[in-house]
Amino acid sequence: MLPSQKLLELVWDTCPRRSWTALNTAMSEALRLAICTGMEWDKAALLAVDKMKPDKWMGVRLWEWPYAQACATDNTSFLLAFEAWTGRRPFLANDVRYETYHPHGYLHISDVRRQRGRLCLRAMAMLNGRRWEVTSITNDRIVLVASDKRGRSLLKLTPEDCRKRWPTKRTEQ
Repeated sequence: MLPSQKLLELVWDTCPRRSWTALNTAMSEALRLAICTGMEWDKAALLAVDKMKPDKWMGVRLWEWPYAQACATDNTSFLLAFEAWTGRRPFLANDVRYETYHPHGYLHISDVRRQRGRLCLRAMAMLNGRRWEVTSITNDRIVLVASDKRGRSLLKLTPEDCRKRWPTKRTEQ
């Protein structure tokens, strides 16, 4: 069993059930800690966490904020495990910017930029001189919105569309 799974199981097993607020907060913080510290993940760990009622403590967009957190903190282990578990192919783009929410406002993850990275909820990427923000994501489609002086535009892309619009730079192959 990986340390990430052990941590979440420890919190799940020991947190008092008399306060759902305490349990939900503890579980979401434990998951955030396991991702942000770069702990290793595999499909089995994600399956174990999925049995801990994540719909109660992950919020409306189940599993999307952990995926976004892993993108921003570059936890490749979590990303690969999540993509294998869900069947999601990565949406890759150039000049990606992550602005992640954290209740404590950690500055080291509030504005992260990468030459090439995965698109996730709230990530942004430049295309044709415009900054596009991801507003919705599923396993086979991503929705990006650009709002600027040229107006509001909407893009719906597949992983293959992303590869065509943001080709891999020769130095990164």
